[in-house]
Amino acid sequence: MHNCKQEIEELQLQKSNIRDEIETVFQTKNMIEIEIKDLEEIIDRMNKNKVLSTSQRRSKEGRINKLESLYQQNENLDVKLNLKKEQINKIEDLLFEAVQEENKLRQNLGDMVNKIKKDRDLERMFLNYFNKYVKKRFLSSECYTSLGIYLLKFNSLYEKVKHDFPVINSVSIDSIYEDEYIVPHIDKMIEFMNKRISIQNKECAELLTWIEICDVAVSYYSNYFYVSYEKQIGNIDDLNLNECILKYMQSDIFYDNDEIQNMFIYYLMSLNKFEEGDIKRGYLCCKQIFESIYKKLKSESEYNNFISSLSFNEKENNTSYTIDDVDLMTGSEFEIFVGELFKKMGYKTIVTKATGDQGIDVIAEKNGIRCGIQAKCYSNTVTNSAIQEVVAGISFYKCDKAIVVTNNYFTSSAIDLANANGTVLWDRDMLKQKIMDLF
Repeated sequence: MHNCKQEIEELQLQKSNIRDEIETVFQTKNMIEIEIKDLEEIIDRMNKNKVLSTSQRRSKEGRINKLESLYQQNENLDVKLNLKKEQINKIEDLLFEAVQEENKLRQNLGDMVNKIKKDRDLERMFLNYFNKYVKKRFLSSECYTSLGIYLLKFNSLYEKVKHDFPVINSVSIDSIYEDEYIVPHIDKMIEFMNKRISIQNKECAELLTWIEICDVAVSYYSNYFYVSYEKQIGNIDDLNLNECILKYMQSDIFYDNDEIQNMFIYYLMSLNKFEEGDIKRGYLCCKQIFESIYKKLKSESEYNNFISSLSFNEKENNTSYTIDDVDLMTGSEFEIFVGELFKKMGYKTIVTKATGDQGIDVIAEKNGIRCGIQAKCYSNTVTNSAIQEVVAGISFYKCDKAIVVTNNYFTSSAIDLANANGTVLWDRDMLKQKIMDLF
Protein backbone atom coordinates (compact mmCIF):
# COMPACT_ATOMS: atom_id res chain seq x y z
CA MET A 1 0.00 0.00 0.00
CA HIS A 2 1.85 3.09 -1.21
CA ASN A 3 0.67 6.64 -0.82
CA CYS A 4 -2.18 6.81 -3.32
CA LYS A 5 -3.35 10.16 -2.00
CA GLN A 6 0.00 11.81 -2.66
CA GLU A 7 0.12 10.31 -6.17
CA ILE A 8 -3.40 11.58 -6.92
CA GLU A 9 -2.54 15.07 -5.68
CA GLU A 10 0.62 15.16 -7.83
CA LEU A 11 -1.28 14.01 -10.92
CA GLN A 12 -4.02 16.56 -10.33
CA LEU A 13 -1.38 19.28 -10.04
CA GLN A 14 0.23 18.15 -13.31
CA LYS A 15 -3.16 18.13 -15.00
CA SER A 16 -3.91 21.64 -13.74
CA ASN A 17 -0.53 22.93 -14.98
CA ILE A 18 -1.05 21.40 -18.43
CA ARG A 19 -4.53 22.90 -18.66
CA ASP A 20 -2.97 26.30 -17.91
CA GLU A 21 -0.44 25.69 -20.70
CA ILE A 22 -3.24 24.70 -23.11
CA GLU A 23 -5.11 27.89 -22.24
CA THR A 24 -1.99 29.92 -23.02
CA VAL A 25 -1.57 28.10 -26.35
CA PHE A 26 -5.21 28.76 -27.24
CA GLN A 27 -4.80 32.47 -26.48
CA THR A 28 -1.62 32.67 -28.62
CA LYS A 29 -3.28 30.67 -31.41
CA ASN A 30 -6.30 32.98 -31.33
CA MET A 31 -4.10 36.06 -31.67
CA ILE A 32 -2.20 34.48 -34.60
CA GLU A 33 -5.41 33.50 -36.37
CA ILE A 34 -6.71 37.07 -36.05
CA GLU A 35 -3.45 38.35 -37.50
CA ILE A 36 -3.62 35.76 -40.33
CA LYS A 37 -7.14 36.87 -41.20
CA ASP A 38 -6.11 40.52 -41.32
CA LEU A 39 -3.10 39.74 -43.55
CA GLU A 40 -5.18 37.57 -45.88
CA GLU A 41 -7.67 40.43 -46.34
CA ILE A 42 -4.88 42.92 -47.04
CA ILE A 43 -3.17 40.60 -49.55
CA ASP A 44 -6.49 39.84 -51.20
CA ARG A 45 -7.09 43.59 -51.76
CA MET A 46 -3.58 44.00 -53.13
CA ASN A 47 -4.15 41.11 -55.56
CA LYS A 48 -7.20 42.90 -56.94
CA ASN A 49 -5.02 45.92 -57.73
CA LYS A 50 -3.31 44.82 -61.00
CA VAL A 51 -0.92 47.77 -61.07
CA LEU A 52 1.36 47.94 -58.00
CA SER A 53 4.24 50.22 -57.37
CA THR A 54 7.63 48.84 -56.44
CA SER A 55 7.09 49.63 -52.76
CA GLN A 56 3.61 48.02 -52.85
CA ARG A 57 5.07 44.87 -54.40
CA ARG A 58 7.74 44.76 -51.70
CA SER A 59 5.06 45.32 -49.04
CA LYS A 60 2.98 42.53 -50.53
CA GLU A 61 5.95 40.13 -50.56
CA GLY A 62 6.70 40.97 -46.91
CA ARG A 63 3.12 40.31 -45.88
CA ILE A 64 3.08 37.02 -47.81
CA ASN A 65 6.30 35.91 -46.01
CA LYS A 66 4.85 36.90 -42.63
CA LEU A 67 1.63 35.08 -43.47
CA GLU A 68 3.54 31.90 -44.29
CA SER A 69 5.42 32.27 -41.01
CA LEU A 70 2.13 32.66 -39.14
CA TYR A 71 0.75 29.58 -40.90
CA GLN A 72 3.77 27.64 -39.70
CA GLN A 73 3.42 28.97 -36.14
CA ASN A 74 -0.26 28.02 -36.13
CA GLU A 75 0.56 24.49 -37.32
CA ASN A 76 3.21 24.18 -34.59
CA LEU A 77 0.67 25.31 -32.02
CA ASP A 78 -1.79 22.70 -33.31
CA VAL A 79 0.87 20.04 -32.83
CA LYS A 80 1.61 21.36 -29.33
CA LEU A 81 -2.08 21.36 -28.46
CA ASN A 82 -2.46 17.76 -29.57
CA LEU A 83 0.54 16.74 -27.49
CA LYS A 84 -0.87 18.52 -24.43
CA LYS A 85 -4.25 16.86 -24.95
CA GLU A 86 -2.53 13.47 -25.13
CA GLN A 87 -0.76 14.28 -21.86
CA ILE A 88 -4.10 15.19 -20.29
CA ASN A 89 -5.60 11.89 -21.47
CA LYS A 90 -2.66 9.93 -20.03
CA ILE A 91 -2.91 11.77 -16.71
CA GLU A 92 -6.66 11.15 -16.57
CA ASP A 93 -5.99 7.43 -17.14
CA LEU A 94 -3.39 7.47 -14.35
CA LEU A 95 -5.80 9.39 -12.09
CA PHE A 96 -8.51 6.85 -12.73
CA GLU A 97 -6.12 4.02 -11.82
CA ALA A 98 -4.90 5.86 -8.71
CA VAL A 99 -8.45 6.55 -7.53
CA GLN A 100 -9.36 2.92 -8.16
CA GLU A 101 -6.33 1.84 -6.17
CA GLU A 102 -7.22 4.20 -3.31
CA ASN A 103 -10.79 2.89 -3.27
CA LYS A 104 -9.41 -0.64 -3.25
CA LEU A 105 -7.09 0.29 -0.39
CA ARG A 106 -9.98 1.72 1.60
CA GLN A 107 -12.10 -1.34 0.85
CA ASN A 108 -9.24 -3.63 1.90
CA LEU A 109 -8.80 -1.70 5.14
CA GLY A 110 -12.55 -1.91 5.72
CA ASP A 111 -12.39 -5.66 5.21
CA MET A 112 -9.49 -5.88 7.67
CA VAL A 113 -11.41 -3.86 10.27
CA ASN A 114 -14.38 -6.22 9.90
CA LYS A 115 -11.98 -9.13 10.22
CA ILE A 116 -10.39 -7.95 13.47
CA LYS A 117 -13.81 -7.11 14.97
CA LYS A 118 -14.83 -10.76 14.46
CA ASP A 119 -11.52 -12.20 15.71
CA ARG A 120 -12.22 -13.30 19.28
CA ASP A 121 -8.67 -14.60 19.81
CA LEU A 122 -7.28 -11.22 18.76
CA GLU A 123 -9.67 -9.48 21.17
CA ARG A 124 -8.58 -11.82 23.96
CA MET A 125 -4.91 -10.99 23.30
CA PHE A 126 -5.61 -7.26 23.47
CA LEU A 127 -7.69 -7.71 26.65
CA ASN A 128 -4.74 -9.56 28.18
CA TYR A 129 -2.48 -6.73 27.03
CA PHE A 130 -4.75 -4.24 28.83
CA ASN A 131 -4.88 -6.39 31.93
CA LYS A 132 -1.11 -6.87 32.10
CA TYR A 133 0.38 -3.64 30.76
CA VAL A 134 -2.18 -0.91 30.06
CA LYS A 135 -4.35 -1.28 33.18
CA LYS A 136 -5.94 2.10 33.99
CA ARG A 137 -3.57 4.23 31.90
CA PHE A 138 -5.98 4.54 28.97
CA LEU A 139 -8.55 6.21 31.22
CA SER A 140 -6.34 9.29 31.03
CA SER A 141 -7.20 11.72 28.23
CA GLU A 142 -3.48 12.49 27.93
CA CYS A 143 -2.67 8.82 27.39
CA TYR A 144 -5.52 8.37 24.90
CA THR A 145 -4.48 11.44 22.89
CA SER A 146 -0.73 10.72 22.99
CA LEU A 147 -1.19 7.16 21.78
CA GLY A 148 -3.48 8.35 18.98
CA ILE A 149 -0.88 10.90 17.86
CA TYR A 150 1.91 8.31 18.10
CA LEU A 151 0.04 5.86 15.85
CA LEU A 152 -1.58 8.31 13.42
CA LYS A 153 0.37 11.56 13.02
CA PHE A 154 2.98 10.30 10.53
CA ASN A 155 0.76 7.64 8.99
CA SER A 156 0.22 8.31 5.25
CA LEU A 157 -3.02 6.27 5.30
CA TYR A 158 -4.58 8.48 7.99
CA GLU A 159 -5.90 11.24 5.71
CA LYS A 160 -7.43 8.75 3.27
CA VAL A 161 -9.48 6.75 5.77
CA LYS A 162 -10.12 9.09 8.71
CA HIS A 163 -13.65 9.83 7.51
CA ASP A 164 -14.40 6.13 6.89
CA PHE A 165 -13.58 5.20 10.50
CA PRO A 166 -14.53 8.07 12.87
CA VAL A 167 -12.51 6.65 15.77
CA ILE A 168 -9.37 7.23 13.67
CA ASN A 169 -10.35 10.89 13.57
CA SER A 170 -11.14 11.03 17.30
CA VAL A 171 -7.90 12.78 18.32
CA SER A 172 -6.24 15.94 17.07
CA ILE A 173 -2.88 14.92 15.60
CA ASP A 174 -1.57 18.49 15.30
CA SER A 175 0.20 18.44 18.66
CA ILE A 176 3.21 16.39 19.79
CA TYR A 177 2.71 13.19 21.80
CA GLU A 178 4.36 12.84 25.19
CA ASP A 179 6.47 9.71 25.73
CA GLU A 180 5.42 9.40 29.36
CA TYR A 181 1.83 8.69 28.28
CA ILE A 182 2.64 6.01 25.68
CA VAL A 183 1.46 2.60 26.90
CA PRO A 184 4.18 -0.06 27.30
CA HIS A 185 5.08 -2.44 24.47
CA ILE A 186 2.78 -0.80 21.93
CA ASP A 187 5.28 -1.48 19.11
CA LYS A 188 5.11 -5.20 19.89
CA MET A 189 1.31 -5.07 19.62
CA ILE A 190 1.65 -3.36 16.22
CA GLU A 191 3.99 -6.13 15.12
CA PHE A 192 1.55 -8.72 16.44
CA MET A 193 -1.30 -7.09 14.49
CA ASN A 194 0.85 -7.07 11.34
CA LYS A 195 1.52 -10.79 11.61
CA ARG A 196 -2.03 -11.63 12.69
CA ILE A 197 -3.61 -9.98 9.65
CA SER A 198 -0.70 -10.95 7.34
CA ILE A 199 -0.48 -7.53 5.72
CA GLN A 200 3.23 -6.75 6.12
CA ASN A 201 2.47 -3.03 6.17
CA LYS A 202 3.29 -1.16 9.35
CA GLU A 203 1.08 1.86 8.66
CA CYS A 204 -1.96 -0.33 8.10
CA ALA A 205 -1.09 -2.29 11.26
CA GLU A 206 -0.88 0.99 13.22
CA LEU A 207 -4.38 2.00 12.12
CA LEU A 208 -5.80 -1.42 12.95
CA THR A 209 -4.03 -1.43 16.33
CA TRP A 210 -5.58 1.95 17.20
CA ILE A 211 -9.05 0.76 16.19
CA GLU A 212 -8.69 -2.47 18.19
CA ILE A 213 -7.34 -0.68 21.28
CA CYS A 214 -10.27 1.77 21.23
CA ASP A 215 -12.76 -1.11 20.91
CA VAL A 216 -11.12 -3.25 23.59
CA ALA A 217 -10.92 -0.28 25.97
CA VAL A 218 -14.74 -0.13 25.96
CA SER A 219 -14.97 -3.84 26.81
CA TYR A 220 -12.19 -3.77 29.40
CA TYR A 221 -13.22 -0.70 31.39
CA SER A 222 -16.97 -1.27 31.17
CA ASN A 223 -16.45 -4.77 32.56
CA TYR A 224 -14.15 -3.38 35.26
CA PHE A 225 -16.85 -0.89 36.29
CA TYR A 226 -19.58 -3.53 36.22
CA VAL A 227 -17.62 -5.92 38.45
CA SER A 228 -16.48 -3.22 40.89
CA TYR A 229 -19.36 -0.76 41.05
CA GLU A 230 -22.52 -2.15 39.44
CA LYS A 231 -24.06 -2.88 42.83
CA GLN A 232 -23.61 0.74 43.89
CA ILE A 233 -25.04 2.23 40.70
CA GLY A 234 -27.84 -0.29 40.27
CA ASN A 235 -29.67 -1.22 37.08
CA ILE A 236 -29.66 1.58 34.50
CA ASP A 237 -30.79 -0.38 31.42
CA ASP A 238 -34.05 1.57 31.03
CA LEU A 239 -32.58 5.02 31.78
CA ASN A 240 -31.52 7.63 29.26
CA LEU A 241 -28.09 9.27 29.39
CA ASN A 242 -29.10 12.18 31.64
CA GLU A 243 -30.87 9.82 34.05
CA CYS A 244 -27.83 7.53 34.15
CA ILE A 245 -25.52 10.43 34.99
CA LEU A 246 -27.90 11.72 37.66
CA LYS A 247 -28.06 8.26 39.26
CA TYR A 248 -24.27 8.10 39.21
CA MET A 249 -24.10 11.45 40.98
CA GLN A 250 -26.58 10.27 43.59
CA SER A 251 -24.37 7.27 44.42
CA ASP A 252 -22.68 9.05 47.30
CA ILE A 253 -19.43 7.12 47.43
CA PHE A 254 -18.31 8.03 43.89
CA TYR A 255 -18.19 11.82 44.32
CA ASP A 256 -15.76 13.40 41.79
CA ASN A 257 -13.42 10.43 41.42
CA ASP A 258 -12.01 10.92 37.91
CA GLU A 259 -10.93 7.33 37.51
CA ILE A 260 -14.31 5.83 38.41
CA GLN A 261 -16.07 8.50 36.37
CA ASN A 262 -14.01 7.68 33.27
CA MET A 263 -14.75 3.97 33.69
CA PHE A 264 -18.44 4.84 33.99
CA ILE A 265 -18.22 6.68 30.65
CA TYR A 266 -16.91 3.50 29.03
CA TYR A 267 -19.69 1.58 30.79
CA LEU A 268 -22.28 3.94 29.30
CA MET A 269 -20.67 3.48 25.88
CA SER A 270 -21.01 -0.28 26.20
CA LEU A 271 -24.72 0.16 27.02
CA ASN A 272 -25.19 2.48 23.98
CA LYS A 273 -26.37 5.36 26.14
CA PHE A 274 -24.67 7.87 23.85
CA GLU A 275 -25.76 8.51 20.26
CA GLU A 276 -24.41 5.90 17.83
CA GLY A 277 -22.35 8.51 15.95
CA ASP A 278 -20.79 9.77 19.19
CA ILE A 279 -19.81 6.24 20.22
CA LYS A 280 -18.16 5.73 16.83
CA ARG A 281 -16.21 8.94 17.34
CA GLY A 282 -14.72 7.39 20.45
CA TYR A 283 -14.09 7.88 24.12
CA LEU A 284 -13.02 11.55 24.08
CA CYS A 285 -16.19 12.57 22.26
CA CYS A 286 -18.38 10.72 24.78
CA LYS A 287 -16.31 12.07 27.67
CA GLN A 288 -16.90 15.63 26.50
CA ILE A 289 -20.66 15.02 26.28
CA PHE A 290 -20.71 13.33 29.71
CA GLU A 291 -18.79 16.16 31.39
CA SER A 292 -21.08 18.79 29.90
CA ILE A 293 -24.19 17.03 31.26
CA TYR A 294 -22.48 16.24 34.57
CA LYS A 295 -21.48 19.87 35.07
CA LYS A 296 -25.01 21.07 34.35
CA LEU A 297 -26.64 18.52 36.69
CA LYS A 298 -24.11 19.22 39.43
CA SER A 299 -24.76 22.95 39.21
CA GLU A 300 -28.51 22.34 39.46
CA SER A 301 -27.97 20.03 42.46
CA GLU A 302 -25.78 22.55 44.28
CA TYR A 303 -28.34 25.27 43.67
CA ASN A 304 -31.19 23.10 45.00
CA ASN A 305 -29.15 22.18 48.08
CA PHE A 306 -28.43 25.84 48.71
CA ILE A 307 -32.11 26.81 48.46
CA SER A 308 -33.03 23.86 50.68
CA SER A 309 -30.54 25.00 53.32
CA LEU A 310 -32.29 28.39 53.46
CA SER A 311 -35.76 26.99 53.92
CA PHE A 312 -35.28 24.60 56.86
CA ASN A 313 -37.65 24.73 59.86
CA GLU A 314 -35.88 26.75 62.50
CA LYS A 315 -37.88 24.97 65.24
CA GLU A 316 -36.24 21.68 64.39
CA ASN A 317 -33.35 20.71 66.58
CA ASN A 318 -30.67 20.54 63.88
CA THR A 319 -27.04 20.03 64.88
CA SER A 320 -24.68 22.10 62.75
CA TYR A 321 -21.05 21.20 62.02
CA THR A 322 -18.18 22.80 60.17
CA ILE A 323 -14.86 21.30 59.12
CA ASP A 324 -13.28 23.28 61.97
CA ASP A 325 -15.51 21.41 64.44
CA VAL A 326 -14.32 18.13 62.96
CA ASP A 327 -10.67 19.10 63.39
CA LEU A 328 -11.25 19.35 67.15
CA MET A 329 -12.81 15.87 67.47
CA THR A 330 -11.14 12.88 69.03
CA GLY A 331 -10.78 9.68 67.02
CA SER A 332 -13.87 8.14 68.66
CA GLU A 333 -15.93 11.29 68.16
CA PHE A 334 -14.94 11.38 64.52
CA GLU A 335 -16.05 7.76 64.03
CA ILE A 336 -19.47 8.58 65.51
CA PHE A 337 -19.67 11.70 63.35
CA VAL A 338 -18.91 9.70 60.18
CA GLY A 339 -21.67 7.27 61.17
CA GLU A 340 -24.10 10.19 61.52
CA LEU A 341 -22.96 11.60 58.19
CA PHE A 342 -23.77 8.37 56.38
CA LYS A 343 -27.12 8.14 58.21
CA LYS A 344 -28.04 11.51 56.71
CA MET A 345 -27.26 10.03 53.30
CA GLY A 346 -29.80 7.27 53.93
CA TYR A 347 -27.50 4.51 55.16
CA LYS A 348 -28.03 2.24 58.12
CA THR A 349 -24.84 2.54 60.15
CA ILE A 350 -23.05 0.69 62.93
CA VAL A 351 -19.96 2.05 64.69
CA THR A 352 -17.71 -0.90 65.50
CA LYS A 353 -16.03 -1.32 68.86
CA ALA A 354 -12.99 0.86 69.41
CA THR A 355 -10.56 -2.02 70.02
CA GLY A 356 -10.16 -4.98 67.71
CA ASP A 357 -12.18 -3.29 64.97
CA GLN A 358 -10.18 -5.13 62.25
CA GLY A 359 -9.60 -1.90 60.30
CA ILE A 360 -13.29 -0.93 60.00
CA ASP A 361 -14.69 1.87 62.19
CA VAL A 362 -18.16 2.21 60.64
CA ILE A 363 -20.32 -0.18 58.62
CA ALA A 364 -22.84 1.58 56.38
CA GLU A 365 -25.48 -0.27 54.34
CA LYS A 366 -27.96 0.98 51.72
CA ASN A 367 -29.71 -0.71 48.80
CA GLY A 368 -28.02 -4.00 49.63
CA ILE A 369 -24.53 -2.45 49.43
CA ARG A 370 -22.44 -2.91 52.55
CA CYS A 371 -19.57 -0.42 52.96
CA GLY A 372 -16.69 -0.77 55.40
CA ILE A 373 -15.45 2.68 56.46
CA GLN A 374 -12.24 3.64 58.22
CA ALA A 375 -12.38 7.10 59.84
CA LYS A 376 -9.07 8.96 60.22
CA CYS A 377 -9.16 12.26 62.12
CA TYR A 378 -5.52 13.23 61.57
CA SER A 379 -3.37 16.32 61.77
CA ASN A 380 -1.07 14.74 59.16
CA THR A 381 -1.68 13.15 55.77
CA VAL A 382 -3.03 9.60 55.64
CA THR A 383 -0.57 6.95 54.45
CA ASN A 384 -0.70 3.47 52.87
CA SER A 385 -1.37 1.71 56.16
CA ALA A 386 -4.96 3.02 56.30
CA ILE A 387 -5.66 1.56 52.86
CA GLN A 388 -4.12 -1.78 53.81
CA GLU A 389 -6.19 -1.94 57.00
CA VAL A 390 -9.54 -1.14 55.39
CA VAL A 391 -8.93 -3.61 52.53
CA ALA A 392 -8.27 -6.34 55.08
CA GLY A 393 -11.26 -5.23 57.16
CA ILE A 394 -13.91 -5.46 54.43
CA SER A 395 -13.11 -9.14 54.01
CA PHE A 396 -13.54 -9.73 57.76
CA TYR A 397 -16.87 -7.85 57.88
CA LYS A 398 -18.04 -9.20 54.49
CA CYS A 399 -18.42 -5.71 53.00
CA ASP A 400 -18.80 -4.87 49.31
CA LYS A 401 -16.83 -1.65 49.29
CA ALA A 402 -13.98 -0.05 51.26
CA ILE A 403 -13.99 3.67 52.10
CA VAL A 404 -11.49 5.79 54.00
CA VAL A 405 -12.73 9.17 55.32
CA THR A 406 -10.33 11.77 56.70
CA ASN A 407 -10.32 15.43 57.72
CA ASN A 408 -6.89 15.67 56.06
CA TYR A 409 -5.46 14.48 52.73
CA PHE A 410 -3.87 11.29 51.38
CA THR A 411 -0.29 10.73 50.32
CA SER A 412 0.25 10.01 46.62
CA SER A 413 1.27 6.42 47.39
CA ALA A 414 -1.94 5.94 49.42
CA ILE A 415 -3.98 7.21 46.45
CA ASP A 416 -2.15 4.80 44.10
CA LEU A 417 -2.77 1.88 46.45
CA ALA A 418 -6.44 2.81 46.84
CA ASN A 419 -6.87 2.98 43.07
CA ALA A 420 -5.28 -0.42 42.70
CA ASN A 421 -7.66 -1.92 45.29
CA GLY A 422 -10.85 -0.08 44.33
CA THR A 423 -10.93 1.77 47.65
CA VAL A 424 -12.91 5.01 47.75
CA LEU A 425 -11.12 7.97 49.37
CA TRP A 426 -12.85 10.93 50.97
CA ASP A 427 -10.35 13.66 51.73
CA ARG A 428 -10.83 17.00 53.47
CA ASP A 429 -12.41 18.64 50.41
CA MET A 430 -14.94 15.85 49.99
CA LEU A 431 -15.76 15.82 53.71
CA LYS A 432 -16.19 19.59 53.76
CA GLN A 433 -18.59 19.42 50.82
CA LYS A 434 -20.67 16.68 52.47
CA ILE A 435 -20.87 18.68 55.71
CA MET A 436 -22.09 21.71 53.76
CA ASP A 437 -24.67 19.57 51.93
CA LEU A 438 -26.01 17.65 54.92
CA PHE A 439 -25.63 19.79 58.06
